[in-house]
Amino acid sequence: MRWQPLPTDAQVIAAIEDRKETFVKRYSGGFGDPHAEPQEQWVFNHICTVLDHAKKVFEMSEDELCNPETNFKDE
Repeated sequence: MRWQPLPTDAQVIAAIEDRKETFVKRYSGGFGDPHAEPQEQWVFNHICTVLDHAKKVFEMSEDELCNPETNFKDE
């Protein structure tokens, strides 16, 4: 297998943003749908939260990420 360079943080962030935008547009019972089942709404919200957190990880410097005092709470 041939080695390929890893994508840059900016490329990963762009990919996460694109994936979230596509997910939000295509997910059945999307956010705010009054007919969505509670479990569907939970799944939708959870996936959006996971993507938001993944984006934050790539927006941080390696020093911030590895610092035990870094605040990971949502801002």
